[in-house]
Amino acid sequence: MRKVCPLLLLLGLSVNPAGAQSTSRDPGRDDALNAAISVSTHIDFMFRRLSLCAELDVRNSATYTLISAQYLRDTTIADAINKTEHLIDTEVRSIAGSQEGAEKAKTIRKQEAEKLYQKRRQQALAAPSQFQQDCRQLAQSFLLRQGPFRPLRTIYPKEMSDIDIWYVFEAARE
Repeated sequence: MRKVCPLLLLLGLSVNPAGAQSTSRDPGRDDALNAAISVSTHIDFMFRRLSLCAELDVRNSATYTLISAQYLRDTTIADAINKTEHLIDTEVRSIAGSQEGAEKAKTIRKQEAEKLYQKRRQQALAAPSQFQQDCRQLAQSFLLRQGPFRPLRTIYPKEMSDIDIWYVFEAARE
């Protein structure tokens, strides 16, 4: 049975789950791709969520903007962004078979992220008091490095390991 990744589903492609047999791809590469998508999505979601907080909780906008900047400046986050983008680009290009297919996948991924953002924005506008409270709790979580701001290796231990392993094998492939 093949595990379907939403991004690749839109392209008519699928990714094997761990341990599945494939004649054309190493399942470890698929695990790494899924891991990179998970970690990348988490980082993107956190940044978009903070941006939305800055937009809709105007009184504390500067706080959310500062938190966003600090979050993206964190070396582990910046490193994860670089690694996941490279891994995703490399593997999607491999699966899609061309740079054009990889660009199409990237565009679809951005569109899907934008749809989720717009949905979250509509929810925030529908319940502004609750959203404001959630934003302020998010800021507190950042200060304490709790919840979604814990180290990525704590939140995603297997995924980060899969990404590291991909890089070891990628270096050997070069």
